[in-house]
Amino acid sequence: MLANMETILYVLLAVFGLGLLIVVHELGHLWMARRVGMRVEAFGIGVGKLLRSWHWREIRWELRIFPVGGYVRIAGAEKRGGAAQPDSYFSKTPWQRIQVALMGPIANFLFALILFAMIWMAGGRDEPFMQHTKIVGWVDPTSSFYQEGGRPGDEILRYGDRPYQGLRDLYVVGFLDLPTTEVAGERIDYYTGQQTPYQWNLKNQPLSANKGALRTVGVMAPASYLIYRQNSDKRGQHYPLAEPGPATQAGIQDGDQLIWMNGSFLFSWKELGTVLNAPQVLLSIQRDGEVLQVLVPRTRSRYLTLNRQQAAELEDWRFEAKLPMKLADLYSIPYSFNHEGVVEEPLVYLNEQLEESPHLPSGETNSPFQRVLKPGDRILAVSGATVHSAAETLAELQVPKALLVVRRTALPAINWEQADNDFIDGMAWEQIRPLIQSLGTLHPQRENGEYHLLAPIRPVSVDEMPLTPTMRQKREDQYEAWQQEMAQQEEGGGDLEERQRMVAKKMAEHRSLLKLGIPLSDRLVAYNPTPWQLFQAVVGETYFALKGLLSGSLSAKNMSGPVGIVQAMQAGIATGVKNGLYWLGFVSLSLGLVNLLPIPVLDGGHICLACWEAITGRALSERAMRRLMIPFIILLIGFLLFVTWHDLLRLFSS
Repeated sequence: MLANMETILYVLLAVFGLGLLIVVHELGHLWMARRVGMRVEAFGIGVGKLLRSWHWREIRWELRIFPVGGYVRIAGAEKRGGAAQPDSYFSKTPWQRIQVALMGPIANFLFALILFAMIWMAGGRDEPFMQHTKIVGWVDPTSSFYQEGGRPGDEILRYGDRPYQGLRDLYVVGFLDLPTTEVAGERIDYYTGQQTPYQWNLKNQPLSANKGALRTVGVMAPASYLIYRQNSDKRGQHYPLAEPGPATQAGIQDGDQLIWMNGSFLFSWKELGTVLNAPQVLLSIQRDGEVLQVLVPRTRSRYLTLNRQQAAELEDWRFEAKLPMKLADLYSIPYSFNHEGVVEEPLVYLNEQLEESPHLPSGETNSPFQRVLKPGDRILAVSGATVHSAAETLAELQVPKALLVVRRTALPAINWEQADNDFIDGMAWEQIRPLIQSLGTLHPQRENGEYHLLAPIRPVSVDEMPLTPTMRQKREDQYEAWQQEMAQQEEGGGDLEERQRMVAKKMAEHRSLLKLGIPLSDRLVAYNPTPWQLFQAVVGETYFALKGLLSGSLSAKNMSGPVGIVQAMQAGIATGVKNGLYWLGFVSLSLGLVNLLPIPVLDGGHICLACWEAITGRALSERAMRRLMIPFIILLIGFLLFVTWHDLLRLFSS
């Protein structure tokens, strides 16, 4: 109930803020009209029923019941022709009328600058690291970026025809219907520290099957800190648990940053989930007297090409380990090994599409763990658990586990411009390596400075997570909505029954996904560019959007009308005063820029008409102006209805 009241309050504040921007705009017109000698008959605040009116400085001031806008009425502005009075709108020169039209947008520009200056003087805004990082958090393995060699952890410096500043640039360019995007940056090897520049012209693809969805070269998410918070804030991903999750039982502490897991550095929530569910396992082996860690595929024995003797040995070890599953369902590795766990030879194995699979797992191509096993290698540990026989090895392979390295240190406040370097420095392989190399030895090392290797974690499936009853019901409701949506969108299926089977399979796969069962939050960074830098950034984004809309590369479905603007402002206000001020400045600046478009019903149109009169010496007649404006009024109303409709669709589908 309290949350609903807060939401209503924030919406009302957002509506009031939008109305304030219109009042500021109209006050700009009023001030300049008085300055050039025009008579202002009335100035109104709000719409609807008149509450109160009074006269001050020869102007009738009106206050109406809904304070969501304003208007200024200048003498003679509605009607052209006839004997114009000396202080009327059309009695003034074209240049004076241009000044009056310009002053509305200028007032919005100045108001935005004032708000941006207030934010700057207050120290800027605290925003999630992922909003402003240039580091890639996750890449679609089927994308052009991945195929060229791009990986999570790489840095983007240019995206399209502009310097890359963070997530917003990914969205701005992504909504344009462009076939390719030029991407430049640095590839980073986190094991050696080597950085290699790249520049690729890559094919774009939508993030979903929906037409008009965000398009990208394959960069699916920016990097983010994965910080365990027992009491996650609104910017974290928090599922209230009824009891401690498996990671908390393994020794994780409040404030720990997840750095490395199962052979991979962790750069985002998405990558964490993918690594956790990858069909591979980290083995500690002894080769020529040296202990090594190797990532190998983990697969059910039904996909292995076993001869009769190999199948019999697996069956014997299954019985010795007292494993209840059938031989075909037994997890193993695509290598034949003897009773002591010594590798004898590789086995051919197939994936679920019955295609032969390589023995080298996919993922980080520069990883020191990407090796194949050789005959004579002896298996010492499976996911950090020491084994002494083939039966013990087989038993450990049945249970997926997470080997997790965390960074345990206080993270001080940091500027957004230094946050990327701090993030990269935190992936300190030289500090992590001794912990990993000790796996399988007699004396495994659990900590090295601020880096700690937790006890092996047995993750749980989505369905097994110990959620509170309220969260479990909320999740089930969400699943039901997803199923209905997927059933409508599913392609490739024949009849409804076939589509429902495909959806049911996808949902079953989702429910079986493994989770650590802990709430994670991103790190907040101080984002405090100068007022002029903020001003330039908003102008650039607005220009980019208008250019895309006019050229046809941006669908009008992706534009926001009044509902979308209020929703964005409400979300900003809900996260803090300074974020609310930013969104107020953003909308004020955008409102001023849009009003400068050369459309007859906007200020830009009035400026164009006045320029025409100044150049030709002839003003358009009232009849000609009416014929010119009416079609644009109809188009503008239609456009507003169109974007508002899609605003509402997004609102009720979220």
